Amino acid sequence: LYISVYRQNKENVGIIIKHKNDDVIEIKKEPLYAGCNLNPSDVYHLSKFKEYYGINKNSKVKIVNNNWKFIFYLGEN
Repeated sequence: LYISVYRQNKENVGIIIKHKNDDVIEIKKEPLYAGCNLNPSDVYHLSKFKEYYGINKNSKVKIVNNNWKFIFYLGEN
């Protein structure tokens, strides 16, 4: 799970770096069950997200669904 979250974040950062001056940036949503909410969800957090990553203030950040699916294997007792 944590490796998947790391990979998703790394992919999103790459997209941000490549497109931070574009009119629209599409990043993939982090799943809620990852244990932390990394998705900017309101005006304040979106502005801080843009500030942190150096995204143009006029750019629109579009968070798209990533359709994550996991199978948890608990092992044998």
